[in-house]
This record gives sequence, C-alpha cells and structure tokens, in this order.
Amino acid sequence: MKKIIFTTLAIFTFAASSFAQQVYSFTMVSDANFSFAQPWELVEIHADMTNLTSQPQYIVFDRVTENLPDPFWSSSVCAGINCWAPFVGTDTIYLAPDTTLDIRMNITPSTVQGQADIVVEFWDANSPNDKVVQDYHVSTEEVTVSVEEGEVILPSFKLAQNFPNPFNPSTKIELTVDKTDFGKLSVFNVLGQEIKVLASQKFTAGQNYTFAWDGKDANDSPVASGVYFYSFDLNGISQTKRMVLAK
Repeated sequence: MKKIIFTTLAIFTFAASSFAQQVYSFTMVSDANFSFAQPWELVEIHADMTNLTSQPQYIVFDRVTENLPDPFWSSSVCAGINCWAPFVGTDTIYLAPDTTLDIRMNITPSTVQGQADIVVEFWDANSPNDKVVQDYHVSTEEVTVSVEEGEVILPSFKLAQNFPNPFNPSTKIELTVDKTDFGKLSVFNVLGQEIKVLASQKFTAGQNYTFAWDGKDANDSPVASGVYFYSFDLNGISQTKRMVLAK
C-alpha cells in the first residue's frame, strides 16, 4: 500500500517550494513534511519539473543528505515512470522539450519509528552553480521541525491529531499556540483543494482551542467518505495531518 499526498498548499516549512531558472522550473505540489507514516507503506512526495525551452534539457539531482532512522528505511528519486535504486545518490534527469515531468521522492519506513530527513539538490547540467535545494521530512510520528532557508525552525504551536479518527459524522481538532499571532485552520481533500476553513483569526498564546468539522464543505454540503487533511498555519509555519471520514 502506498500513500500519495497531493496538495497545492503554500508550504513554508521547507527550504525551496518553487524555483525557476532560465531553462526549467521546479515547483512542489506536495507537502514535503509527512507525519504519521506507517511501516512499509510507501510515501510519495511530488514536484513538477517543467522544461521552459524547445530543446532537451539535462537536470542533475544529488541527494546530499540522507538521514534515515535505521538501515531498513529506504528512499529513492523518481522522474516520470523511472525510479532510481535506493543506493543511487546522484544521476541525470532527461527533460524533453516543452514538457512537465513528475519528480518524486519515495520514502518507505520500516518498523523502527523515527524521522527521515533528506536534502536533494537539482541543477541544470550546464549551470552547476544555480541549484534548487529541496528538503523532505517523513516521520512515523509528527514532523516537529521545519526548514526555511537552511535553518531549523521550531513550530510555535501544537496541532493535535483529530479525535475520533476515523470519524462519522464529526471530529474535533485541538491546538495550542506559544505566541499570539494570526492563524488559519483549513480542511483539504486529496487533490489539495481547500474545502472548508475552520478558523481564520488571531490566536492567543497559552490558550487551548478546539474546532469541530462536521464532514461538510464551505457550501454546507456533505463530502464523500475518504481521506482528508487539515492544516494549521501560524505566521508562515504550517503543519498538516491526515484524517479519515468513514460513513
């Protein structure tokens, strides 16, 4: 079984979400921080790489950092239908003219709990000094750190797992913040579409908040059974968690 997370969220918790160069662009379409991964279940984190020219381009990737909890965790880079073996750290991606290629970081946890931290650099073979640096974090628990411009940033809030989960017809989401700031709590479907805003307000430091979702969208229409995601953003730092509506 594999987990594929798509979202069009503006994610600020990793190093580079979108970067364009003269011949190609690289844009994340998945949250690069994935919490509560299950043993032996494949997590796929997606990005779009687009050739901006009418000529073939050759893009080099290099996994410059790979910190895995134990040797039985694995990670690999994929481009389209091609996936490199886990032991391949660097190679070249062929980018056909005027096309967009799905670039994936595949991470599979073992039964050993922990967090995988991986950094991959991408660059045009003709411009090795112009690099996209992308951080990936997959945890069997909760991703508790985020990366922005190479610095580790501790979230100033605690976002709890919804309860109950799975749920029907409603569930509760609790959170606390360590500093007073404006925040937003939203629900997204698996396509990354925001279907309901649960809160968009000023949050006060030290106060506990509880929000309920009744399984309905912004038009008050019931949504279908399945996997949904809720994301909390506080001053540009965000966390996303998964929940299941089971009717």
